[in-house]
Amino acid sequence: IVRQSADILSLQEVETSEFYDYFLPELQQRGYRGVFRAKSRARNMSEHDGKSVDGCAIFVRNKKFNILSEHLVEFERMAPQLANGSADMLNRVMNKDNIALTLVLEHTATRKQLLVTNAHLTWNPEFKDVKIIQMMMLMYHLREIRSSLKDNDMPVLIMGDLNSLPDSGVFEFIDKGEISPKHPDFHGRDYS
Repeated sequence: IVRQSADILSLQEVETSEFYDYFLPELQQRGYRGVFRAKSRARNMSEHDGKSVDGCAIFVRNKKFNILSEHLVEFERMAPQLANGSADMLNRVMNKDNIALTLVLEHTATRKQLLVTNAHLTWNPEFKDVKIIQMMMLMYHLREIRSSLKDNDMPVLIMGDLNSLPDSGVFEFIDKGEISPKHPDFHGRDYS
């Protein structure tokens, strides 16, 4: 990781204890600042048990970026708000505790802002529909942040483990900004 000399790093499936005991101190010594959020289930666990829950981390090089704000997307919490009576939204999306971590960064030299997100979508190939919905929720979240900052032209960097292939509905949605409800990855499910 260090040899790549990246200004922004994203890691997924990092256990809470790994972040605080290893990654954060190691990368701080090398000039990075890190932010971590565990998957949603950690909030209902004891501190001891929560240390084994994985999550998403973003590291930025101190000399290059200031962190202006942090935002957590918990897909399971967004699902009921967006369900509009969809049983599939409640039964398939709400019970997945995947997350995305988003930072608003400011480049130290130019003062330009950048929106950086690190997402970990559900892994199971039987839930391609859920992956698309999670990506739609993430894009909605990113639009909301840009709108609140009154900067709809702010560059966005999406990183993560999307658990999707290039020909998937997830990547079609990222590429085109829309997807047909009849896309085969929805498996005929109704999310309208």
